[in-house]
Amino acid sequence: MYKLLYDELLEKLQDFYTLGEYLEAIKLGYEAVKRNRLNLQANYLLAKSLYQQGNILEAYKYYNFLYNLQQKSSRILVSQKTLYDIMDLIIEKLIVMLNNEGECKNIKEIDELLMVNSNEENLLENMFTSNNEQQDYFGMHRFFGKEYYIARYRDWSGVFFTQSYNLNGVRTKSEMYHVDFVGKKYVINAENGFPCICPVVANIGNNSTNEICLKSKTNSAKFLASGNKMYSYLRFNEPCEITGKENMAFTKPVVLKHNQDRKKLILNIFFDSFNWKVIKDNSLKELMPNTHEFFKEGVICNEFFAGSEFTYPSVASYFTGCRSTTHKLLNQNIQFPIPDEFTLLSEVFHDQGYYVSKIGGNDSVLPNYGYIRGVDRFLYQKSEQGFHVEDTIHEVIEHLEAYGEADQFIWAEIQDLHEVAGYWPLSMAVSAGVTADMNEVDNTGGSSLYQTPSMHRREIYKKQLKYIDLQLQMLYEYIKRRYRKNEVIVTLISDHGNGFNVDAEEPFMSEQRTNIPLLLYYDNNSGNICNEKIETIDYGHILCELAKIKDERIINNEGKLPMFFGGNKEKDFVFSQSLFPNRHYEATIISTSYKYYFKSEKLVQDDCRIDLIGSSYKLVDNANNEICNIELKNKCYNIVVDKLGDFAINS
Repeated sequence: MYKLLYDELLEKLQDFYTLGEYLEAIKLGYEAVKRNRLNLQANYLLAKSLYQQGNILEAYKYYNFLYNLQQKSSRILVSQKTLYDIMDLIIEKLIVMLNNEGECKNIKEIDELLMVNSNEENLLENMFTSNNEQQDYFGMHRFFGKEYYIARYRDWSGVFFTQSYNLNGVRTKSEMYHVDFVGKKYVINAENGFPCICPVVANIGNNSTNEICLKSKTNSAKFLASGNKMYSYLRFNEPCEITGKENMAFTKPVVLKHNQDRKKLILNIFFDSFNWKVIKDNSLKELMPNTHEFFKEGVICNEFFAGSEFTYPSVASYFTGCRSTTHKLLNQNIQFPIPDEFTLLSEVFHDQGYYVSKIGGNDSVLPNYGYIRGVDRFLYQKSEQGFHVEDTIHEVIEHLEAYGEADQFIWAEIQDLHEVAGYWPLSMAVSAGVTADMNEVDNTGGSSLYQTPSMHRREIYKKQLKYIDLQLQMLYEYIKRRYRKNEVIVTLISDHGNGFNVDAEEPFMSEQRTNIPLLLYYDNNSGNICNEKIETIDYGHILCELAKIKDERIINNEGKLPMFFGGNKEKDFVFSQSLFPNRHYEATIISTSYKYYFKSEKLVQDDCRIDLIGSSYKLVDNANNEICNIELKNKCYNIVVDKLGDFAINS
């Protein structure tokens, strides 16, 4: 069946609405917003069609989404006042429904839809990245149909002295688990045996103490649980009844048991802004000796490439195995979650029985973006405030000391390299390790993505790599001391390079920006160096292969298992693209024999669509000599159009 081009789809949607064929318009409207949720017309026509059909709950959702989209858009399809008045009218109708039990069949659904800060419409004020105080930040929250309790973590002042201050994820660390039960009585009866750990928030209100009673077959105990809105970690060796004078929030007990079909530890060490070309131009042994010593016993992949140029789409490609134009997390200025249709890497390993944790402070990898899905424990504070490399390493070890008897899948984030581009204050060791003149701004500064070359930043960057490596030594030694090599998989990966490391004569999406690290420590027999071209979308396939996991949800995404790790064939090329509003669209195709660089003449629209008329390209060999091959140029252009999909105009 012929698939309508996106412009054809919008025209047909408009026609059905104009003709009053609202059911057909709704059908096409859902397809249009699925294919491009950022498109104003698609959201507007779908909202109007739903309203005309009498589905005001769903109509409100898309009117609200359109309203928030236009807050961030340079284009206004319909006045904000008009949208506000429509939504106000819908709320009035909903209030009538709430007061009429005969009409209201699902009060909870209505209540959830009207929550101002629901995760699906959280576009304007992100609770995890806002500097403003967030009402009830510490407390119960709902994400993707599940209840979670966000608690203070190792915050002495907040726990004991400033309980009234309900701040946010910028000012203090927070810890999040899915809540199994809220009440005064809970029975620990682990489904798969003992021992187990049950994280409990004993004081969920503003009370600072709660009297706790424990009763089992062989023992009983009573104690005061102190501290406000924080987790306690209670270990049990047999079934036990817990009672308290005040309500408590209980998580599902974590059974401390190893399954021989699983690895004991799968640790993903994620570096933000790690440019592997810097390592190629110097050496891993020189800049990161401890990392070199650790991973030389595994595999070092030299030709690993990011699909995107910044974190928001790049990390989503790791977790979904799909390109940015497929998962559609493209514009971080307009935030929405990874669509439900995509299975996340965290969900795959959770379903395999791993205890899944996310530790770090990357503000592009947040619960309300979808990354809570499949995650058992989520530990967060925005990185420049409280999650430096030493914090991440400490918390990974702390986590393994607590939960390490269960099989672990951990995503651990190191943000310190990004701070070099951001001109953030660096550690004393790094600051004192370069001469004072290096503090002079010798480039355009500004956004880390679009900075011009800087020799000063490059020197500081290398110093930062050495500092991070020094901190990582403790983690490497801990892993080797605690685990046998065949019990673990440890990876070191990144999302993109940075502007100041890209030479002025190089295209925007050159290897100096897109070539990133892929280092693996595992029980391998395939050699230590891999020069096969691999993409971020392939990462999940590699992990699942090494962990001996067969999951159709992974097999059927856009990634492939590289030949080096057991796949059928090598890729013909790797593909990277930059698709961000009000910037030129740029893409790169890199094969073993050529490089193709594409740049649009026009700027990307607010809905991330791009008119390709007037675009330019460059086709060169590995020595940077121009290749005059019309057939190959046309082939590369068609690849770009294919990867853009619905986002290409006039292709």
